[in-house]
Amino acid sequence: IDKRPYIDFYGKYETLQEDFDYVCKKIGLPKTKLPHTNKSINKRGGGYEQKIINTFNNRTYWFLFGIVYIFGSMAALIYLRSVDSILNTPFTFLLFAGVMINDSMAFIFGKAIGGPKILPIISPNKTYSGLLGGLLGSIVFITLCDMYFLNGFTNFYLSNTDKIFFVFVFNIVGFCGDSFESFIKRKAKIKDSSGILLGHGGMFDRLDSLILTTPVTMFYVIAYYL
Repeated sequence: IDKRPYIDFYGKYETLQEDFDYVCKKIGLPKTKLPHTNKSINKRGGGYEQKIINTFNNRTYWFLFGIVYIFGSMAALIYLRSVDSILNTPFTFLLFAGVMINDSMAFIFGKAIGGPKILPIISPNKTYSGLLGGLLGSIVFITLCDMYFLNGFTNFYLSNTDKIFFVFVFNIVGFCGDSFESFIKRKAKIKDSSGILLGHGGMFDRLDSLILTTPVTMFYVIAYYL
């Protein structure tokens, strides 16, 4: 029997036997009883059918996770911005500027120095020199902000804990967000997340660090400033 009609009509009835009878009728063959038609095998949920279900569940999991991951970060950003408006603080600016400077310095150092790869399979372009460059850029940025930029904010200054936290967020948490986005692309077997920003890997690639650093920063602000 040609297997293509069976695949085309699969899933119309509750049992495999009923599906098979339906296909036989369509292609003009007499009804034939399938072997091993007991309930444990005949009902849906075993063998190839279970693989289909597992694949569906896996896609459903990633779909739901993507909604929470992206829209949860957007909600955290909106909340963080509202906190800035109420307390007259620059957390949103520090987050965006710090992440961009960290990523830029990591790219420059990684290209100029190169060296051993951190995650050669998941993200082959990330090197230890790039991570170090991002760390240095984050430290310089926070130091200059504390010395010059933050003077314009009344009753606000960065404590040593704040400085250490932001450097950690820009460098380590941002790196984790970037690497996780690379892992998702490898799992999906795609090179770019979209074609919106040519040469940049897509919009998701530009925001991957911020998607993770934003909620982390929000929880820190809630814990220490509210």
